Amino acid sequence: MELLLAPFEALEQSELGLSIRNAHLLYPIANVTHVICVIIFFALVASMDMAVLRRTPEEAKATIRRVRPFAFIAFFGVVGAGAVMFTAEASALVKNPAFLAKVTAIVVAGLNLMMFSKAFAAGRLWVARTSALLSMFVWIFAAAAGRGIAYL
Repeated sequence: MELLLAPFEALEQSELGLSIRNAHLLYPIANVTHVICVIIFFALVASMDMAVLRRTPEEAKATIRRVRPFAFIAFFGVVGAGAVMFTAEASALVKNPAFLAKVTAIVVAGLNLMMFSKAFAAGRLWVARTSALLSMFVWIFAAAAGRGIAYL
C-alpha cells in the first residue's frame, strides 16, 4: 500500500503542494471556484439532459450544440480548481471513500456520455433518454460525494 501512496505523497510534499498548502488564500479560492464551477456545470448538463428528455431530437441537438461548449469550459474549471485542492491533500484524498466514490461517478458519467453520444447519433432515442436521465443522477451523486469528502 505504501508503494501505491508514494506518488501522491510526493505530489503533496512537492514545492507546488507545499505552496498551495501554505498560501492562505489559494486553497479557499480554489474551493469556492470548484463549487461555483460544479454548480454551473451541473446546470448546463441538466439543461442538455432535459432537452433530450423533453424535446424532439432536432431541438435537443440545437440545445446541445449551443450549451456543450460552455459545459466544457465549466468542466475544465471544475478540474482545474479540483487539481489545486488535490495537489495539497493528495495522500489523504486517495484513501478517502467519498473521494473514491466521486472519481468513480465521474468515470461512470464519462462512459455514460460515450453511450449517449453513440445512441443519439444512431437515433436510438430511448437509449439516449435513459442515458440523459442517468447523467443527472450520476452528476448529483458525484457532487454529493464531493461534499462528503470533508466528513469521511
